Amino acid sequence: DFSSGMPIAAHCSTCGKVLWATSETGLADSTNDLAQIGEVLTFRISSRLPETTIPNLVITDHLPEGLAYVVGSGRVVTNEFDGTLGTLDITPTNPPLGGSGEDIVFTFTGDTTVTADNEPTNNIIHILLDAVVLDTPFNVGLMPQTVLTNYSSITYTSNPEPPIVSSNVTVTLIEPDVEIFKTVSP
Repeated sequence: DFSSGMPIAAHCSTCGKVLWATSETGLADSTNDLAQIGEVLTFRISSRLPETTIPNLVITDHLPEGLAYVVGSGRVVTNEFDGTLGTLDITPTNPPLGGSGEDIVFTFTGDTTVTADNEPTNNIIHILLDAVVLDTPFNVGLMPQTVLTNYSSITYTSNPEPPIVSSNVTVTLIEPDVEIFKTVSP
């Protein structure tokens, strides 16, 4: 129980983040960590929680300038979680998009309880969310290309320690470089 002020980090919580999928799926489309203006990127945040009760768990996705959260796309996947989650509130809430670079905050109000069964494979919650690559002067797909870097973090109410932070996830922007040639023949 974290009411004693013991930090969550002492109980081996982890926070990981990956680029899970994109809206571009064809052979000629962008692939891997390459993205185009207008492309929707799906990120997955995975948090392994300690087997205890955590008050007001907060998981934040820190999007960079040039990406915007698709409001309503955030979802929690609990197929690897045995316990109960607090009441979920996700911000921002005004559709269709959050602001460029605006953080997405997943707040589990109340107690999140992870079943104390000494089985670490059922202590994981996953969060999936979509973000769109915006058409802004900041986002450039030609050399030198814009690299968008983001990460996630996890904390809880009255945490005496800094939030646990995931590693960075980077996406490099690309765009076609079209050249038109015209010749005249007699």
